Amino acid sequence: MENVNKALTVIKMVGGLVISIGDGAVAANLIKATTPEDVKKVTKVCIGVGSFFVAGMTASAASNKFEGTIDSIIKAVKVFTEGDNGNETPEVVTEAEA
Repeated sequence: MENVNKALTVIKMVGGLVISIGDGAVAANLIKATTPEDVKKVTKVCIGVGSFFVAGMTASAASNKFEGTIDSIIKAVKVFTEGDNGNETPEVVTEAEA
């Protein structure tokens, strides 16, 4: 089980990096391709700065989603292979919540 966790952790790190770089590049290129050539210098600088942040945000969101999915897989594999072992505390509904 330890080897499976290590392998999934490596996949999580490498996959997050690849997704982040790829998604950031796609977002930056999309903005660059749709920016008209005849815009003023100030506008071009603003678009460049904006594209940097948009690319970063989309890359971060995609990477976080991928890593969350891998975390879910790790948890499912752990429960499947090791069982629940009764570690989870049962949910108790109080009268106020009912």
